[in-house]
Amino acid sequence: IGKNDFAKLKQTFSTALLIHLALALLMFFFAETVGLWFLYEKMNIPADRFDAAFWTYQFAVASSMVMVIQVPYNALIIAHEKMHVFAYISIVEAILKLLIVYLLLIVSSDKLISYAIFMFLASLIIALTYRIYVIRNYKESHFEFVFDKNIVKSMVHFSGWNIFGTLGSILSSQGINIILN
Repeated sequence: IGKNDFAKLKQTFSTALLIHLALALLMFFFAETVGLWFLYEKMNIPADRFDAAFWTYQFAVASSMVMVIQVPYNALIIAHEKMHVFAYISIVEAILKLLIVYLLLIVSSDKLISYAIFMFLASLIIALTYRIYVIRNYKESHFEFVFDKNIVKSMVHFSGWNIFGTLGSILSSQGINIILN
């Protein structure tokens, strides 16, 4: 943005989106192989609640994929310094979560499965809201299939240590819960 190079900006966005799509697919692959194996073989889940755990896991994977693919769109809003957009959408997200709590009180089906479905729908609505805003307001967000090795290399170098730290944090907090299970 600072260099006023629209073509490079569009390439960067498209490359970032491709990287995040690949990450989401990789995450899906591991979740549906290793994750399901772990769910079926290693987790200590009562038999009568296994279906609820399975569907909750599936919707959590879907929500995670939506969030990973959403990152380039959020980054574009940050790059353009439109923080008020985050504020407004965060208010909508909070209202959706309050609505979910209310719906859980009146729904008669399994509460855990319902919660997973509602949370997935909320994350999808929020992601679509961000995406629609970005596509309408920033022409560089119109995807083109571009894979620039130099852009990928610089993005991986920039984000590599951050990913490493985040994975360490996740493993330390969630690993304890898994071991306790």
